[in-house]
Amino acid sequence: MPVLSAYVHSLFAGGHVANRHAAQPEDWQAALEAAYAEGARHVLLDAGFDALADDAVQALLAGLPPGIYLTAAALHVRPAGWWPQVGLVDGAPHLFRADLPQPVTPGSGPAPLPVQRRRGRPRKHPLPTGLAPATAEAQPEDLAHYLEQAWARLGEHDRDILHARLGIDGEPRTLEQIAQQRVPEVSRERIRQLEQRALKTLRELPASAHLLRRLRTLIRSDQPLLPLDQLPRRDPWFSLDDEHHAWFEKLIRALAEGEIDTIEHDGQAILVPFPLAHWQHCVQQARTLLHRLSHEDCLLSQASEQVGHLLEDRHATFRPLLWQAAGGDQVQCAIGPDGQQRVVAMGQGAKELVKVVLFEASEPLHRDQVVQLVRARTDRDISDMSITNALPDVGVLMARGHYGLRRHLPYSDEQIDGLVEAAESLVLSAPVARQWSTEEICRAVRDEGLFDGELDPYLLGACLRLHGTRLIDLKKGVWEPADGALGGRIMIRDFIVDLLQEMGRPLSTEELKNALRERRGLAATFQIQPRDPLVRLGKAIWGLIDRDLPVPVASLGPYVDALHAHLRRTGEGLHVSEVIGVLTQAGLDVGWVEDAELFFALAQRRSQMRVTPARYLALSDWSDERRLTPTAAIRQAVADDPMRPAAAIAADASARARREIGVDAVRYILNNCDYTYDRNSGSWSQIALG
Repeated sequence: MPVLSAYVHSLFAGGHVANRHAAQPEDWQAALEAAYAEGARHVLLDAGFDALADDAVQALLAGLPPGIYLTAAALHVRPAGWWPQVGLVDGAPHLFRADLPQPVTPGSGPAPLPVQRRRGRPRKHPLPTGLAPATAEAQPEDLAHYLEQAWARLGEHDRDILHARLGIDGEPRTLEQIAQQRVPEVSRERIRQLEQRALKTLRELPASAHLLRRLRTLIRSDQPLLPLDQLPRRDPWFSLDDEHHAWFEKLIRALAEGEIDTIEHDGQAILVPFPLAHWQHCVQQARTLLHRLSHEDCLLSQASEQVGHLLEDRHATFRPLLWQAAGGDQVQCAIGPDGQQRVVAMGQGAKELVKVVLFEASEPLHRDQVVQLVRARTDRDISDMSITNALPDVGVLMARGHYGLRRHLPYSDEQIDGLVEAAESLVLSAPVARQWSTEEICRAVRDEGLFDGELDPYLLGACLRLHGTRLIDLKKGVWEPADGALGGRIMIRDFIVDLLQEMGRPLSTEELKNALRERRGLAATFQIQPRDPLVRLGKAIWGLIDRDLPVPVASLGPYVDALHAHLRRTGEGLHVSEVIGVLTQAGLDVGWVEDAELFFALAQRRSQMRVTPARYLALSDWSDERRLTPTAAIRQAVADDPMRPAAAIAADASARARREIGVDAVRYILNNCDYTYDRNSGSWSQIALG
């Protein structure tokens, strides 16, 4: 029957390990002296059926100060009088540190280590009470034999409690459940103490050291990953029925105390040579690192390397699992100008895909191009609106409808810094604090000669959004000083309504513009839109519907009734240009009306009607205006025959939309839709996207 042997493992400064076999623990004396004579920095004493592997010795002693260390097995078979005082090594389960033994000449080896005193009275016997000498047990032939030995070494109560906690005889039970089932009933704390006593007994078994040693060998860095359910195939010694896997995993964790644990990967429990808490910490660090690197345009290879280095080199086998656990499959990569893959985003949403598309583009892209390119990159159902809404969050507007990133700006870093400094200084040095439009700032920079180069409001806005710090972007091309003293973006419509109420009378367009300029910058294309409660009372004269109309609002019910009846009768939307004609046919007086938008505002006060985005009056339960909009009509006309001048297309589109569409409207809409006119061929064609 095999018996335990004693081993002395010496670790030298260069990482070399020397192993000596001693027939009995008493022979450690000569082996210790030989290790000191050779210059060993660390000495590890062990007892078992076979010697520890070199990498196991290195792993156990890594990071510890020079000295003499004992395994749990060695501690309980040491000769009488050797190391009467020992201490647990912090962070190293099953490892103890010791004073120098008396038989060794003082000064001949490593200096004694400070000892963490055990509380309570010292043991009178080196072996736990009730345990037979370790040499009396045979090396277990297989896992079933080990379990037979282990359960036999436990008292009946301890064994029953451990079985219940592990779930060997059914579902695992809590401490409280076990305590309530005891007769007489005991506290849950007492059950916990008995459970810990049983586990301590098992950990001190030489057979347990043998089990853990076999596991260490199987999960070394030079071995492939080991799922728990594949353990019997890798080493038949561990053969067990499938139903034992759940509680056996818990038993391994309890015996190893973090030295060996399991992690979840693709629905499997993978055996690992480190605590689960360490793995979870590394995963959290890796996720944080990947999110940071995705904002730094880091090379994919460098990102993978940095994530991998969160695990020690001796655990390099598990680095691919760490990459996946940290969300590596969610990493969005793009090909940079240097032809290498770079991490640019984390996730599969619209924002992440938009960033990839913009990063790979050589120039700013139109939003329609971005939509097409995003759809080409994914099979996920992402709406066009989600993609276009993501554009301002990911890129910056650099031309009408075109978005890009920093590298798409036609300026050097020095030019951008100078432009931003000039723009911010202009706004902040104004005699009166107010809000500015991007167009105003751009015009002032050009007028003052503060920037040498091409400049337009789009590029200026992009520079301010990317690098500005002293102005707040209030959206819609409006900026204010970063101190926020103005209280947020001034909404033009709300400002005009408040001003009209304050003045108590109608105001001209020029009066409204002057008042706005004092508080908020205005673009050259500024227009006032007649929306409830605003109403145009005459040429460039504005008022409030409920106050300034020449007739009482209450008397306009028949006008709104006539519009509602027309919608129900025709089944299609009504454009504002057609309102006067409909009301005239209904026999109503419209001579006093300056702006038909008035009736759109009144109609929307009724729940049965609404105004569509294309400015058609429609019934509320309609999904759209039920007729061609000017944009759709012009697109159809061009698609049918692009070899026509704008005037011919306007006439065709007017017939399709059944309303007048001018030549200027045709040119404007086609330009907005990225059509271009070739004077040589006399035809319109859409700019290719993608």
